[in-house]
Amino acid sequence: MELAGQYERAIGYRRDYGRARQLYCAAARLGDMEAQMRLAWMYSNGLGAPRDTDLAAAWLQVAAANGD
Repeated sequence: MELAGQYERAIGYRRDYGRARQLYCAAARLGDMEAQMRLAWMYSNGLGAPRDTDLAAAWLQVAAANGD
């Protein structure tokens, strides 16, 4: 998660939304709720992949199901 955020925000690395999305996706599939939310945000805004509101909504639903 930390590395994905660094790629997303260009902290110590050149900004790379595609790499950030890949890392968030890996963490999201392991059940990380924050990664699921970040991934949804990236898909809804077309960062690192083409904009996909259906996929964004699906990841938000997964995150909501994993929420506290």
